[in-house]
Amino acid sequence: MLQGEDDSTNVQSQPDSRSRPGNAGREVLRRPLEFFYRELERQGHPADLLEEGVGLTRKELCRRTGRIDWETFRRFLSNVGKVWDDDELVEAGKRMTCSPWQAHFASVVSLLFSTRGLYRYVLVSPRGIAKQCFSCMNNAIEEVEPNRMIVTATMEPGYERCRELDLMCKGSLMMMPRLVGQPESQVTMTELDDCVRYDVRYHATPSLRSRIRRALLWPFAARKVASELKEASEELFERSAELASETTSRAHAEEALRESESRFSAAFDAAPVWMVISSVDGRILGVNESLLTTFCETRERLIGRDLGALELWKDPAHCHRLLKNLSCGVPVRSVEVELVGGDGHTRFALVSAASSTLGNEECFIWQAIDITERKLAQEDNRRLQESMLRAQKLESLGVLAGGIAHDFNNILVGIRGNAELAQRQLGKSNPPVEARLAAIQEASERAAELTEEMLAYAGMGGFKRGKIEFGTLVEQTAELTRSGLRNATVVETLIDARDVWIYGDETQIRQVIMNLITNAAESYGEEGGRVVVRVGIVYADRSKLEAAFLRDDLPAAEYASVRVSDRGCGMNEETLGRIFDPFFTTKFSGRGLGLAATHRIVNDHAGALRVESKPGKGTVFELLFPRTPAPSEPASPPAAVQLVPESEEGLILVVDDEEPVRTVGQAMLEHAGYRTLAAGGGKQALELFRSHAGEITAVLLDLTMPEMNGRQVFKRLRELRADLPIVCYSGFGDEVGLSWIAGRPHTAFLPKPFAAARLLSALREVAQPQPQA
Repeated sequence: MLQGEDDSTNVQSQPDSRSRPGNAGREVLRRPLEFFYRELERQGHPADLLEEGVGLTRKELCRRTGRIDWETFRRFLSNVGKVWDDDELVEAGKRMTCSPWQAHFASVVSLLFSTRGLYRYVLVSPRGIAKQCFSCMNNAIEEVEPNRMIVTATMEPGYERCRELDLMCKGSLMMMPRLVGQPESQVTMTELDDCVRYDVRYHATPSLRSRIRRALLWPFAARKVASELKEASEELFERSAELASETTSRAHAEEALRESESRFSAAFDAAPVWMVISSVDGRILGVNESLLTTFCETRERLIGRDLGALELWKDPAHCHRLLKNLSCGVPVRSVEVELVGGDGHTRFALVSAASSTLGNEECFIWQAIDITERKLAQEDNRRLQESMLRAQKLESLGVLAGGIAHDFNNILVGIRGNAELAQRQLGKSNPPVEARLAAIQEASERAAELTEEMLAYAGMGGFKRGKIEFGTLVEQTAELTRSGLRNATVVETLIDARDVWIYGDETQIRQVIMNLITNAAESYGEEGGRVVVRVGIVYADRSKLEAAFLRDDLPAAEYASVRVSDRGCGMNEETLGRIFDPFFTTKFSGRGLGLAATHRIVNDHAGALRVESKPGKGTVFELLFPRTPAPSEPASPPAAVQLVPESEEGLILVVDDEEPVRTVGQAMLEHAGYRTLAAGGGKQALELFRSHAGEITAVLLDLTMPEMNGRQVFKRLRELRADLPIVCYSGFGDEVGLSWIAGRPHTAFLPKPFAAARLLSALREVAQPQPQA
């Protein structure tokens, strides 16, 4: 119980206090308790440990004037016992009893007390220390034999013993003879149920004469001691001054070091680069905030761990190699490494490291600059360059394919036209020759299909665009293709959405789907397999469109989709990079233009194409076409082409720079009854027209000629006669390039190669009277 100076129960008169009944729990002076605080702090223990369960603070416990009761004192010493063991408690009792400076006064004290008398005065006399401090503990002394006594300590009824105090009393009993200049006693403590018994063996006290002699000589000894103390004090003073100077310098140096460390720590944590301090064996000593934030780590998890064992390294062996280089004195400068971020994604960094010394320990300081964005930008740039190179290559190949197709068409005009004319002239008179001519026409038709594919790849094909119901088109094409497959492949068509409309050329899109199904079936080899064709509507976001081939300007939207998937041989990365190259094929035979034409057709329809393939796992092709609203009225079927009878009259001007084409054209017209004039270029054609303007009924005009092209000739002819019927033809079928023909009166376009019937039909078409506006 805490008692202040104004408390009515505070003990003001010790004799009265001792005479009160049941006052065995006399309060203990608080000032000595500071001893325990100092000792615990010196040993590095928290001082507030002593206050657990006591209910008083250090300031309240250690006031000079206050007192505390026995129970509070016992709890206080119990807290001391949690820190000190038995031997330490005994030593504490020794230090509290006799400090080293008291030895100088031992001679004087020995005049008053012998060792035995000192024990009796301290323990049992009315004014002894034990009676003053611990009145609740009764002490009894029994002289067993000379220089040996038994001290028995018992507690007043109602008070609990304190083992910590018993051990400290043992140390005090051992140290008491030092107060009279004698060696320590030997004390054996025995704990019984109701008391503690100390067996004290002490040295014999010198005779009174020896003690008096020591006391008389004490002033001289004291003077000598004083002289020695003075010299020691002067030396101590000088040394103290030196130490003070050294301490000041050291304090300044330590302050400067702390400031330097503080600045280094602030710069270390604030650095935008990732930094790590490690020991020479790779143990992490420090990491900065930038690294912790980027990799979602904590200092507690990283400090002390092996740098190479961390999950941050994608290749831990790389870290060990860098550590080995540093240990051998090889510098590490801007070494590119791969790290794993807290989100699991790979990050790239340039790592540099150097040796340094922190405190007295050699260490390595690592720094890493994040180059992930730069690396990704370089990769994007590389892909862009590859895409541009591929586009340039495809564009160049497209120009080449278009030129070849144009020349093929000119050649095919001669082959097909001459074969047709010969067949008509021969009639049924010679069946074997007629069969040969039919084979020539069939071969020319297949060659014309090839040139059509080449023109489609080159973007020069003539498209007939319109609204197409996508599901029906795919279903019909799959059924048509199934019957023409050479192996036992099963084609399964799944229509997930009906009434899906796109805008485009039905023939070209049908060709694309047939190519994809055929390639999928051929991926199984002779055994065949299963090809799934699925039609539906998909939403393509930017990421999906960016991963597709072809156009990169398509908006995120819903697209009509057709997926052609197989489980065939599949393709590796190298093959995937070349599948759209013209004339590239992995098959033993084949033209290799199927996917090249597909590439161009899908691109011209503002669509996208996605390919997924792995060797042995199969391939998936997905075509995406922009959706268009359904037509308001069903489209009417085109009218059948009527063949023109061979009984025409008039003079036709044939203009073409290719002599075989001119010859065949003239032959077809003359066989039908027309008269012809031929011109090998634009200038010659204008001269012939001026000289025969009244006779010429129509013009057959090639659009691709040197010097003066067909469009220029067309313009000059119309200037000479506005209603002149003109049939334009070309080996190119560029719908955009020929858009100027559409809608003009008395004008038609005829793609090469053409049959005689189609030529005569075009002439009849342009010669018909135009309706009045």
